[in-house]
Amino acid sequence: MNCKCEIIFNEFYWTNLATIDINELPIKAGVYVIRVRQKGYSIEKAILQLERFLKRARWKAFTDYFSNRLKRLENIKECPFIYIGAAPSGLRQRFRDLCGRRHTAFFPILALLLANWKLDFGWIESENAKSKENQLKKEYYNYHHYLPPLVKR
Repeated sequence: MNCKCEIIFNEFYWTNLATIDINELPIKAGVYVIRVRQKGYSIEKAILQLERFLKRARWKAFTDYFSNRLKRLENIKECPFIYIGAAPSGLRQRFRDLCGRRHTAFFPILALLLANWKLDFGWIESENAKSKENQLKKEYYNYHHYLPPLVKR
């Protein structure tokens, strides 16, 4: 997948999200991006597959939480860049968060991986991570007139 906005991510280091060795990530602050390298099953199937499994818990508050996040997958269009985030306390720590602890994109990313999507994790170090994140989101918005699909404001 290619997009006209990819120029704004030229300085990023990229690696396979599924096989990344967390110790290879910097402990310094920065910005990270998730992009689609290859699509797998349909978005509808990805959502349904994970929802069926998670709803077996029969826990309403949990169901509401993950359902809200999974619906963001429906926003994926042709642009491969699906998430932009800041890691002010360190890229390595934020990747740990992405793997399930305290990250809004955890369930959508999990659904895509289970549906055979191939995703990349890109990053750039930045002492002013929040400022850099906002700049990238603004540039992304200028290209697309919307934020990345898994970003919710």
